Amino acid sequence: MTKGCAAGPFGNPYRWKGLVWKIPGDTVNSYGWERPISTQQTAFSFVSQMRSWLPDEIGGIHWYGVDDNYSTVYVPLYCSITRAPKDFTGGSIKEFDFNSGFWVFNLVANLAYTKYSYIIKDIQEVQSRLETGSLPFSRLLSRLLWNFISQIKKMLSNLLPIIQSDRQKILSKTGANFGNILFVNITTVI
Repeated sequence: MTKGCAAGPFGNPYRWKGLVWKIPGDTVNSYGWERPISTQQTAFSFVSQMRSWLPDEIGGIHWYGVDDNYSTVYVPLYCSITRAPKDFTGGSIKEFDFNSGFWVFNLVANLAYTKYSYIIKDIQEVQSRLETGSLPFSRLLSRLLWNFISQIKKMLSNLLPIIQSDRQKILSKTGANFGNILFVNITTVI
């Protein structure tokens, strides 16, 4: 779709017209463009990575990118985050903002459409550098978080026998309801 008669200007694979079209005067045949997986209409895309051998808090990573998925940079978002990074949540559809991931990636993609065969090479070089840089960081962070979570679980498992043996004391001091809730919550974490 980037070479030959199906290619757009400068090897651009995207079509802004409908995928099906007719030649003037031909009342019988319809023709169609192939559609790339990556399209200029993409608002966001993601790849979910599930790693069952890691604790739940860090086992899932959502590799997230905005705008055209062929020119975006996928960033790792752990499944345990409570909010998305500001760059991916802020911004207005009506006002350009360099602090908005939507606008930055949209600008890059739109510039690429003008001389696609030249500009996409520069984009892919930066993509590769940034995404490859995310992988070692993601691995290191996963390892650190795994060690931290393992230490917490180990500490809790060491506390569990003490809590179980002293359960009656805890119940009498804090009240039956609070003690039962505390015991259930701690044992389900472990």
